[in-house]
Amino acid sequence: MSEAPFVCTINNLAYDEMRPQSTDLPLGRWVVYPEVIPGRKKAEEIEVIRQTRSPYVRGLVVYQVGSDESAWVKIGWDMPGVPGTTNIVNVETSHPEIIATLDGFIGLNETESITVTVVDAREQPTRNGNGPGKSADG
Repeated sequence: MSEAPFVCTINNLAYDEMRPQSTDLPLGRWVVYPEVIPGRKKAEEIEVIRQTRSPYVRGLVVYQVGSDESAWVKIGWDMPGVPGTTNIVNVETSHPEIIATLDGFIGLNETESITVTVVDAREQPTRNGNGPGKSADG
């Protein structure tokens, strides 16, 4: 297991890739930077460590799902790193049919090792270019 205070494993169960759209890391330093996660790929990680002068780790990464710039998954964390304080991890999506679940969050530890699993239940095209339930005639 990593010594980083924030480790996020991302399981992309969507058919489309997830591409980092934006990142913000005002407090902390990337150990493993967010990268493109191919569709149907499990266990891609991002890791953040504390900066030498601060126990605090705070950041955000937004992944675009597929080619639609308005389809995204946002993962944010705010970890004071001070005993007696509470960590915050948020996972949001831009669409009700893009589902992102958060597992492993504890909230009171000095470290968090979480897993975010993403499923895209929006209509997916078939191999012939027609959506489900559509014929070639329309």
